[in-house]
Amino acid sequence: MPKKLTVAEQAIVAKASQDLYQYEKTCEEHSAVLRKDLEGSTKAHQEYTANSNPMGFTPPRDEFDRYIEESEKVLKKECKTLLDHLHVVHAAYFLCRLLMRKMSEHGEHVYLEFIRRKVELDKQYPYVFPPESPSVVIPSEPAKSDYPLTLSARAFGSKEVMNLPRVSLEETDLIQYRRRPELLQRETFVSFNEDEAEYEAFRIPAFLTANQQKIFYVVYADEGPEAVAFSSINLFDLLRTSQRVM
Repeated sequence: MPKKLTVAEQAIVAKASQDLYQYEKTCEEHSAVLRKDLEGSTKAHQEYTANSNPMGFTPPRDEFDRYIEESEKVLKKECKTLLDHLHVVHAAYFLCRLLMRKMSEHGEHVYLEFIRRKVELDKQYPYVFPPESPSVVIPSEPAKSDYPLTLSARAFGSKEVMNLPRVSLEETDLIQYRRRPELLQRETFVSFNEDEAEYEAFRIPAFLTANQQKIFYVVYADEGPEAVAFSSINLFDLLRTSQRVM
């Protein structure tokens, strides 16, 4: 029987799930602006990387709250340039990673309820970007999930890819993958699982559109033949700290 949450834990879960939803929504909103101008976004990325922390940067645990406060201020700034939008995207992804890390410290029962609540928010309030505007539209009626959680996929072993050379992904790569997601189906990626303290290889054999959102299917090495559904936000959060097998 699942462990029951205390009143304090319920409050933590409610706030954290809403925060994560807002961070992801903000990220998608500003990413939509960047995708409209790949050349300009590339120049903005070059300027950003020359003056900012590298992708995947994680501060010391005792500084999480300070970094969260500073990053939330970035989300509230008015964006006048593509570089401004890129700063917001990075800040939002950064906040997602720190929040997920903080919530994992509350125990499995809290973390699982946090994820369940977040999934419910995604279903009830899917965010959609009209072609003429990056604004988010929140429908009044909950939306039902109409896509399979798993798909059959060709299994592969980690020995096939782990010794091959790899290259880190740049922001321009992520922008290109968002514009042409079919390119992901040609690649193999490797990420570091901090919980297991090991590298994991994965592929993306399929994707589809459901509830006006992209859903990607990820199969991990040595764990096939099923591919698991990932939202666009979760997949690109994973790709940000991954490497592409060459």
